[in-house]
Amino acid sequence: MGDLLRITSGFLRERMEEMRKGVEHNRPKDFLDVLIEFEGDGKDDLTKLSEEEITVVVLVLF
Repeated sequence: MGDLLRITSGFLRERMEEMRKGVEHNRPKDFLDVLIEFEGDGKDDLTKLSEEEITVVVLVLF
């Protein structure tokens, strides 16, 4: 599981960095894009998903 976590975290960091830099791709948004961009309404004290939370979601789903 350690290698899987390392690979997934690395991929996620790469995607987040691309988004921070404003790199645009000619593709539709995917589930990972939505998770990274997610901002809650504040009613449930959830304003943004952390990198760790997104990694866990990806590992659980796939």
